[in-house]
Formats: sequence, structure tokens, C-alpha cells
Amino acid sequence: MYWYKEIWIYTIFVVLLAGIDTTLSLECSNDDPTDLVFIIDSSSNVNNQQLQRQFGFVRNIVSDFNVSPTNVQVGLIMYANDAKEVFPLNVYRSKRDVLSALQAASQLRHRLYGNNANVATALKYLWQRMFTRARGARRARGIKKIAMVLMGGSAPHQKTAKFHAVVARTMRKVKLVAVGIGRQVNRTRLQDIAGNRRYVYNVTSYDGLPQVADKIKATFSICKGRNQAPVAAARRHLITTGTPTTPGKPGAQFQRAQSPVRGHLPLGTLRLAPVADEEENNNPPCRGDICKRPTVTEPPVTKEKVITTTCGGKPADVVFILDSSSSIWNPDYQKQLDFVSSVIDIFDISSNMTRVGVMTFSDLPKIEFGLKTYTDKRMLKKAIANITHTLGDTYTADAIRYMYSEMFSSESGARSDVAHVAIIITDGHSVSRAEAKQEADKARDEGIHLITIGVGREVDEQELRGIANQPTANNMFMVDNYRALDTIKELLAIRTCEVTPTSMPSPQACGIRRPADIVFIMDTPNAGPAQTKNVIQFIKNIVKEMEISGERNQIALIPRQCVQVPGFTLNRYSNRQNVLEDLDNFEVPDTHSLLQEMRQLVSNVEEGGRQQARKLAILITDRSKDNQDLSKTLTESRRSKQNNIEIFTVGIGINIDDKVLNEIASVPTRRHTFKVRNHGEVKNLVQDVLKYICGVSYSMMMEHRRTGNTLKR
Repeated sequence: MYWYKEIWIYTIFVVLLAGIDTTLSLECSNDDPTDLVFIIDSSSNVNNQQLQRQFGFVRNIVSDFNVSPTNVQVGLIMYANDAKEVFPLNVYRSKRDVLSALQAASQLRHRLYGNNANVATALKYLWQRMFTRARGARRARGIKKIAMVLMGGSAPHQKTAKFHAVVARTMRKVKLVAVGIGRQVNRTRLQDIAGNRRYVYNVTSYDGLPQVADKIKATFSICKGRNQAPVAAARRHLITTGTPTTPGKPGAQFQRAQSPVRGHLPLGTLRLAPVADEEENNNPPCRGDICKRPTVTEPPVTKEKVITTTCGGKPADVVFILDSSSSIWNPDYQKQLDFVSSVIDIFDISSNMTRVGVMTFSDLPKIEFGLKTYTDKRMLKKAIANITHTLGDTYTADAIRYMYSEMFSSESGARSDVAHVAIIITDGHSVSRAEAKQEADKARDEGIHLITIGVGREVDEQELRGIANQPTANNMFMVDNYRALDTIKELLAIRTCEVTPTSMPSPQACGIRRPADIVFIMDTPNAGPAQTKNVIQFIKNIVKEMEISGERNQIALIPRQCVQVPGFTLNRYSNRQNVLEDLDNFEVPDTHSLLQEMRQLVSNVEEGGRQQARKLAILITDRSKDNQDLSKTLTESRRSKQNNIEIFTVGIGINIDDKVLNEIASVPTRRHTFKVRNHGEVKNLVQDVLKYICGVSYSMMMEHRRTGNTLKR
């Protein structure tokens, strides 16, 4: 029992010494395992001196930690227009190395990364890249994750920044500390990032950052080294835990230090061993390097709660577009299917809530099943598991075109009053980046929200950025491999739920709201009888979908007669000279003369032109630029557009110059130019042309015709 009495003697000394102006410290080794990331503003809003103040703040904090692979790891992100990783968590293994790296980084040109302080990109990078195993983040239980965000002014995309902050706090379990510098920083915005007002700090200038660093250390109770922790902390711990227990059992244990503490009684330094049931204590005592004080904790936020709060039971039509090309190995293809299945687990699948369709693409797009095929989650997941790997090249543009023309049609089960979301997963670059971007723009015109997911290092990020909706920070995801897809499934579900329905523009040229005078121009000198019949059928198919009347739409065709050579009879001329003169006066209509005739026609009241009607011209041409007077053609097209005539061009044949079509057409050219390889394919353009003439998708026109409802702007 002698050891029991000795401990009580030590306890009495501690209590007595609490009232004396002397300190008996805890041995704080600053070795609590922590992954610590600093995010600093490197935009042009920050001058070089202010940048150095930020680096000084980082060095101030780092100096109080024991940096090593098993203790504290440090990473650094700089941000402006975009985020830049200066160094990840697993590069520098000692405090000296980190401080040296910080010194080197502080000498970089601070405007290297852009003009705007877009903290949203840094927060996205934080959870999506920095806190991953590849960059040294540790997943073992008990590892603390802290990120300190410095903001030096008003930040754009605040809603996006808040979203990524929520993801970092809930999905990655990162404790965010928001430091606002200057009077322009809104404290509410800082709290949106931190999530807890205890972790929000304001300072009026960069000169005040050292004081902020001290406050942060106090908040997290970081022990600054030996001989600085007050005996009061030890006394509070003793009072909290009660009578010391037998050695070997849970409780506080006193250990005699190897050397006496200078300036204090030679009792040695007291070290408090961790208490076994400390995790269950709402007011945990000092532990290792961090002496925690009582904190107000946020209520736990689960992934399910975030998704439920964001989705709120909103219905949606969701189409997954899966890369089935040869660049994907079969095991990875299966991981892709498993990922889709796991995302579907989060959705409320039913005919009235979320509907899901899936298509694959390689050389050709393929519909695996439409939006109305499965309304039962179990059957839906079974169908996904049975999707086969087709192999081939990556024709992304064809897949997007097929998606908006077929998958989001009413026949396939698409609803006009819910959000339309398409999620494209690919591990490579498409055959044509420009065409993929063009088709994505058309899909957006249909009211479809596009989200892209790139897998691996061979992905064309620029292409995915062009396909995805803006801002790309919310709608483009990059993962290192198919195994990593699982890390973004909850965020993808949240983004999908956040999409709101997009109402299409009101019909304009289809006679529902505004009358239109529409002129079809057949400039097809290379078409034989069969090819001409295809073009005529194309025009007929468009006209069939319109209301034709004096109050709605009026249609004209140029040239007015298909026979281009008037000719003459056998008894017309009696000498050679008269025959030659007649032939010299004959001219085959050129493109510019056809455009001129159209311009005169729509402005002629006697021939049916209406002053208040919308004026449209649809030029169907198979004429190459070498077979016309291009200068006259472009001059006449400019005159027509100056007279408020909207020109659409339809090019037929591989020799048609895209640049000429674009120059003749109205802007934006992506809405006014079309091209097919031969006359037989022109029939495939009916829906596209109708969409841009009428201002609504073909499926919505059919829905309007069926129900008689007015389509809202």
C-alpha cells in the first residue's frame, strides 16, 4: 500500500501548488496524429507582403507541431481562379522540411494562379484530391483532419463553396477553420465554410494574423512545448477522474520524469497517460500533444441526412451514359456497373419519383433500357448487372446526340415537369472533342443537365469540362481509377438531387405564340430525281408539324419551279444567231440569287409577306464553295440578316465547307447550321430543325399537340 500513499502525497502537492505562482507542466509532445492542410489565397487581390503574412501564419502554426509520418502531416493548397496543390500530406516528413518548403513556396510569384479568389475550387480539391490515400491522408481511427482556410476578400461562387465545405465536413470528416482577412469578408460566409462559429475568425488586416494564430491554438488547446501547461489543468483532470486507480487499470497514471524540471520542485514532470474511456467523455482531458478544453460540438451529420435534406423527395429523370469502349478492362467495366448500382441505392426509385435509364457507347450508342422500363429498384439493379461490354472506339458525340434525341423523349418515359440529368462516365478521350462539345450544347438547349466523370490519367479534362454544365467545379468529377468511383457516389447523388427542372422557351415559329413566314430555299444543283425527292420529303416532314394559316405560319418555296431551264420550242428561232443569243442570256440560279429572291419575297406584302411575322429562311444546299460566287453569296446573306431574316443552313455532302455554312447562317451558328453526308440523311434532321425553329424540343411539341397545354417560357 506504500505506492498508494505516495500517489496521494503527489496529489496534495499538486493541489497546493495551484495557488502558488509557479507552474508544473504536462509533457506535451505534439504527436497526436493529425492531417493538417492550409489553404491560402494567392490571387491578384493579395500583394506580395500580404502573401508573406499568410505564409508566416502557416509557419507559426506548424512550428508547434511534431511533424512526422506517424504524428502530424502537413499539406498546402494555394487558390485563385483555380486551386493549386503546392505539396501534399505525404511529401515532407519533418518539421524542418515543411518549414523549408513553406519558405520556398513563399517566393513563388503570388499571381501565378489567376485573378479571382475562387475558394470553391480549393475546397473541392481539398476533399476530392488532398484527403485521399494517394496524397497521404490516413484513414485509421483517431486521425484528426483539419483544414485552415484563409480568405482575403469577397469570394465568388459562394453557394458552390458552401456545398464543397459541407462535403468536406460530412464525407471526409474534416474540421474546417475559416479565417477572414479584411472588412470585405462576410462572417456569414465564413461560417458557411466552417460550419461552426467557434471555428470562424475575423481580422481587419494581414498584420493581425499572428493574433489569430494564437487564438486558433487556444481553441484547439495546442500545447506549445515542455513546461508550459498549467498545473490547473492537471488539477482539473484529477478532480474529473477521481481517485487514481491501481497501475495497469484505466485511469490517470503518474510517471517520474528522467530529469527534474528547472525552476520547480524536483518532483519531475507529470505525464498523464490516456484514459481508456476517454472517447465516451463529453469533456475529454489532455491527450498526448493536445490539451483539449470543453467544446461545443455540432450534431452529427450523416451522408444519408445530407442527401435527404438536399433531395427532399424531388423527382428526376436520370440517364447514365457509360463508356463501353475497348480502353476499359472487363474488371473495371464491372466496377463501373457496380458504381451505378450503388448510386441508384441512394435514389427513391418509382414511377412518380426518380426514373433511371442507362445507355452505353463505343462505336455506336446503345440504349440498354429507357426511363420507364424499370420502376422497381431491385429489377433495375439486376438489369444494370446484366449489361455487356461491347468494345470499340469512343464516339462520345454520337452518344450525347442519341441521349437527347431518344432517351429524353416522352416515348422513352421522360417527364416534362422534372429535372433531366445525364451522367457521362468515360476513361478516355472521344474521337472528336469539338463535336462532343457541340452535341452537349444541344443537349443543354433541350434542358438537360450534364455531369461528367473522368476515370484515370488518359481522360481529356478539357473535353469533359466542355461537356459538363457550368460551374464545372460542381458538375465534373475526376478519379484516379474505377475503384475510386465509390468515393464520389454520395456527392454525385447530391448534385443530381440539386438540379432543378428547366422550362424550355415558348414556341415562336410554330404558330402557337407568334406567326412566322418561313421560306425553304432548294439550292441543290447536284441532286438527281431521287435526291430531290429526299429533300422535298424533308420539307414535307417539317411542314406536317406546323399549323399553316394566314394567322399562324406561312410557307414558301424557292425556286418556284423545279425546271431551271425555261427552254424554247422547235419553231421559236429560224437562225443560229438568235439561238446563241438566247443561250447566252440563260443563267442557272446561283446561291446569292436564291437568297436575293427570298429577301424580296418575305418583304413583299402582295406575295404574302407580313410585317409583324417572324421571318425565317432555311437554305438547303449541296453546292460547294467552288461552284458559286462566294463573295456575292455572303453579301446577300448579310443583307438578309440586316433585314431581320433568320437564316438556317442545311449542308448536304462531304464537300460542303462548314465555314461557308456558318457565315451564311445567323448566330449562334450552332443553332442555325446543320450538315449531313448525303441527300438520304437529310430526313434525320427534322427534329433538330423543328427544335430551333419552334424554340422547343420535338417531344415537347408532340406533348403540346396531344394535350393542348401552353408551354411556358
